[in-house]
Amino acid sequence: MNKSIGDRHFPAAFDNKLLSNELQLQVRRQYAAEVENLDKLMGRLLTKLGAFEPDSNTLVVVMSDHGEQLGEHHWFGKKRPWEDAIRVPLLVHGPGVPAGKVVDTPVSTLDAIGLILDRAGATRKEGWHTGSLQTYFQEAPHADGPLVRSGLTANHKKLDFRIAIQRINATCTLKVICCPTGCPAGNSHVPSTAPDAQLLAFNVAQDPHEAVDLSKTADAAMLVQRLPASYAEVCSPLVRVSVAGAESLVALAPPVSTASAGFV
Repeated sequence: MNKSIGDRHFPAAFDNKLLSNELQLQVRRQYAAEVENLDKLMGRLLTKLGAFEPDSNTLVVVMSDHGEQLGEHHWFGKKRPWEDAIRVPLLVHGPGVPAGKVVDTPVSTLDAIGLILDRAGATRKEGWHTGSLQTYFQEAPHADGPLVRSGLTANHKKLDFRIAIQRINATCTLKVICCPTGCPAGNSHVPSTAPDAQLLAFNVAQDPHEAVDLSKTADAAMLVQRLPASYAEVCSPLVRVSVAGAESLVALAPPVSTASAGFV
C-alpha cells in the first residue's frame, strides 16, 4: 500500500497547530492507502457476486459507523461531535437506484435499515422511527429534510453530547450540539466551557469546519427543543437569541422548489 501513495498530496488538517504539514501529509497518505485497499477488495467481492451486471437484483449499501478526524481540531479518531467524526460515507447501488444522484440532505444510517426492510417487504415493528432511503430515489422535490439525531455518552459521562441536524434550505443545514458538561476541547473557534453546559450550532452546508457559532439564532432555539428531553432541558436556558440573530436562518437564502438530493 505504501507504494501507491508515495507521491500523493492532500490538504492539511483544518485547525491544527500542533503537527507539521509534512507529518500531516504522511498520516493522510497512510489512511488513503488503507481506504484504497479496502475499496479494491470490496470491488472484487461485488464483481464475484455479479452486483454490477445489468440484470443483477443485488442491492449494495456501503456505509460506516463513524467518521475519522485526521488531525482536524487537534484530534485523531472519533468520539467528537465535529463533522469529520460523525459524517460517514453512504453509497447505494442496485435496481431502482438512480445512477449519478447525490443527496445533500442529512439522513441517518438507520434509514439504510429502513430501505432494506422496504425492499424485503418486511413489516416494521410498532414504535420504530427509522425512515427509508427509498424516499430519496424519487424525483419529488425536497425543500427541506427530516430531523436527524445522534450523540455519544462515554467515559462515565465525561464525554456527553447530543446532536440534532436538519436541512433548512439549499444553503443552510443547521446542526445543534448540546453538551451538558461542556463540549470536547480542540475546536479553536469555540473553546470548551467544561465542566459547564455548552450549546453550539453551525450551518454545516457553508461552514463544514464549524468555525461560526449560530447558537443565538431563532432556528437554533427551535432545534434545541427537538433534542432528547433531558438534553433540551439542560441547553434550552443557554439559548439567548440576539437581536441580530433573531431572524430565521431561512432568510439567508430563498426556499427552493427542487433539491439537489439524490444518490450515487
